[in-house]
Amino acid sequence: MIDRLEKSGYVRRERDKNDRRKVIVVPNETKIDSEIAPYSISMGVALDALSKEFSEDEIEMILQFLAKANSAAKEEISKLRKNG
Repeated sequence: MIDRLEKSGYVRRERDKNDRRKVIVVPNETKIDSEIAPYSISMGVALDALSKEFSEDEIEMILQFLAKANSAAKEEISKLRKNG
């Protein structure tokens, strides 16, 4: 995936100055902001409007649920990888 992102100009690879074995992937923020961000802005606006329908306590509960659901999904994926 990084090869494709690099080929498209969205990222570049840099060698770590202290450890030449490490490679740091650096985003091209200008290209990302101009070519990708416009597609996600409307979703952000829609989600912001949606979030105003909920209280702070409800938002906190939703965030807790999503965090726990994400953890459960990761655990299940890990089990599948071990058994599959």
